[in-house]
Amino acid sequence: EGCPDGLFLLLVDVVDPGRRVPSGRPPDVAPTLCYLLGLPVAQYMEGSVVVGMVNESYLREHPLRVVD
Repeated sequence: EGCPDGLFLLLVDVVDPGRRVPSGRPPDVAPTLCYLLGLPVAQYMEGSVVVGMVNESYLREHPLRVVD
């Protein structure tokens, strides 16, 4: 479909296999990785966490932490 900006693969058990998230952008990679690693996401980061790719149960058990 068109010309994608890239491919973002996650091999972790909190992401459903084969799930495609069309709203992800390159700046979303760093905040998403921070969240999945249990690190707080800096408020100044350009992107945002792509929560659409993460299991609902993980989202409930691991609230997003944002720091200045």
